[in-house]
Amino acid sequence: LEKMHWDPRASDPPCPITCLHSPATEPPSDRIIISVEGLPWSLTIDKAPTEAHITVKDIFDCLAMFLKDPVERSEWEATGELKDEIRARFRRRCGSDEAKLRKGVCRVDYIGEDRVIVGISPRYGDRCDTLHIRMDSSSR
Repeated sequence: LEKMHWDPRASDPPCPITCLHSPATEPPSDRIIISVEGLPWSLTIDKAPTEAHITVKDIFDCLAMFLKDPVERSEWEATGELKDEIRARFRRRCGSDEAKLRKGVCRVDYIGEDRVIVGISPRYGDRCDTLHIRMDSSSR
């Protein structure tokens, strides 16, 4: 999945169903750590106790949920100079939707409205259970 074009805010994963149930790494892993370009946090995915390994679908599902999570107060405080820009993205995303406004700023507000996932790859020099998500403008 080194080349793709996926907007986790609006669409299903960009691969066939047969690919979704394949192991996410080779050899299969019980734990995967994912870094996302543009985000100061990483995401850790552990295999479900009833599953043999982490699948490609697990990666997409966990990433979509991770991006929809509201940021913690400590995370927000550590944001620094980007607060105004992120707050503006949050307001545009929510519009007048009271439920979204009450939920607060989410991680997806950090990546920007026009950015999509363009690839998932092993981090250079790391074990294969450490992956990196590359982002780019959706207009490219």
